[in-house]
Amino acid sequence: METQRQVLIVSIGPVQQFIAQARKTRDLWFGSFLLSELSKQAAMKLEELDVKLLFPYKASNASWDQLKVANKIVGIVTTGDPKSIALEVRRAVVKHWIDYADTVKEELGKSINPGIWDRQITDFIEFFAVWSPIVDQLQKALEQAESLMAARKTLRDFKQNEPGVLFGEKKSSLDGGRESVFYPDRMGDLYRYGIKKNETLDAISTVKRLSQYIKRQDFPSVCDIAFLPFRARIDGNEKLRNLVDAYYSKLREKFGDLFDFRGNSVQDYESALFYENRISDFVEERVKPHSGLNEQSVVNYGKQMVTIFNQFFNKKQNPSKIRIAPPPTYYAFLVCDGDRIGQHLRSLEAEQDYRTFARHLSRFASLAERIVKKRQGQLVYSGGDDIMAYLPLRSCLQACYRLHRAFTRIMKLAVPKSSNPPTLSFGLAIVHMLERLGEVRELARQAEETAKQRRNELAIFVHKRHGGTKLKISLPFDDKPVHRLLQLQEMYRNGLFSAKLAYELRELHMEYVQLAGRFSWREDTDRLRLLLRQETERLIVRKKPNRVSKDQYQALLDLAGSAFVGDRHPLEQLRQLAEQMIIAAIFVAEGEYDEQAVTDPAVGSGH
Repeated sequence: METQRQVLIVSIGPVQQFIAQARKTRDLWFGSFLLSELSKQAAMKLEELDVKLLFPYKASNASWDQLKVANKIVGIVTTGDPKSIALEVRRAVVKHWIDYADTVKEELGKSINPGIWDRQITDFIEFFAVWSPIVDQLQKALEQAESLMAARKTLRDFKQNEPGVLFGEKKSSLDGGRESVFYPDRMGDLYRYGIKKNETLDAISTVKRLSQYIKRQDFPSVCDIAFLPFRARIDGNEKLRNLVDAYYSKLREKFGDLFDFRGNSVQDYESALFYENRISDFVEERVKPHSGLNEQSVVNYGKQMVTIFNQFFNKKQNPSKIRIAPPPTYYAFLVCDGDRIGQHLRSLEAEQDYRTFARHLSRFASLAERIVKKRQGQLVYSGGDDIMAYLPLRSCLQACYRLHRAFTRIMKLAVPKSSNPPTLSFGLAIVHMLERLGEVRELARQAEETAKQRRNELAIFVHKRHGGTKLKISLPFDDKPVHRLLQLQEMYRNGLFSAKLAYELRELHMEYVQLAGRFSWREDTDRLRLLLRQETERLIVRKKPNRVSKDQYQALLDLAGSAFVGDRHPLEQLRQLAEQMIIAAIFVAEGEYDEQAVTDPAVGSGH
């Protein structure tokens, strides 16, 4: 009797705890890396058990090491019992996770409570598997399996209470639902791992923090990314380069035996040493294991480094007498996700169509990494249409444009018969490098959700440190938002408008909002659109700088006028124009202007 073919879906989590809980960028990256690796392990095991994979796509000659695998795997079981296959896959995934964790456990030795550690590690993985028989159409079996998965995830696994709660164990500083695994009287032994004296971590967070013992890979911090424009500035300024070299040489000469100073050239210098408020982080994280320093000694040396920093870079103490603009402190955190992917999957009928679609998604995931890297960014996660990365302000818009264009072209190949192929929505959070990474990621996720409300949009949320300006704007890609924002950056840099003008336009919007309901013409959108356009032009002309020619200023007037084209309400069009001008000013002021992004033939033209 022929074995009935069945669709099998495997989902691995918890996604949020794998990725979101992070104090350092390496914590964030390793959570994403680990989720991908465990998902890859599941896919490998399924292939080993003769399950025909639909997602992820793997060419016959491809290596698993080259693939990026999302946490959802779909295959067709042609032999055996789906339940037994799912159990074998689960055992393989859990073993892979425990092998990772054991590497860290052995490194920490007697500094951790093994009972709490083992319980947290064993209970961590969420593994869901569902299957459905293929009676006539693959499409119907997939829909049934998806319904089963959604139903399964609504159920909770009730586990025994943590014994640590009963005995008052300290909670983890990154996950309040778990206890710290560290013995309080041995916290001093953990200092060399970058774990602070009063920092309490659960087992999962500890595995992330010590991930260098699992995956040895250099991973730039958000400070490194924000600092990149300053490196470029040094290359173009001989006096500044000489000053930076002298500063770094002095630090190495005085503290080189105690701390690990990486890099022998400007391009490799430690970025943290060029921010006064990050020097303490450097000394805590780069203490040489055999230096013999205690915590108080490290703090004292950090203060000495700050003194030297001020001798070189404080404008009142600077011996070179040159004015040094501080390095940027803001960066962009990007997340993006495909629109209507599930809808298109449900429209596919043949197995080959699914594999073709998966192949193109896999291609985009690989291409995304190259796009982000070329724009000096760091990819955190890439799984099909789901991307997470952080980039310098000067190149983040260009990266968004290139990612969107690549996805659009690939989807036209993936679903050639569709008149409405999947699109890509972006959430871009502009934040200070000292903001908590968990909060930064959440802000980017909220921006992405805003963009997905209308789909195919770029949502930008700007969060200024210490409760400053907060902007939230979402722009359709059909309106070429990247092109317009780059144009506005160029105009701002060339002095065609000031930040004050941008804020006055926003005040104009607020004034007209307050008039809502008071006048009948408020509901006549055509009349209101004309009025607001004229008000905007009047304000721009009144603020025209004397040194700017009439022809130059006409370009700004034309751009402002184009903002009032389309079906959106005129008040919303005015708000978006004002906030785009504010964002352009922030990008130039906080991220340094990038001439190349504006003159790029593709991005600059808006094609």
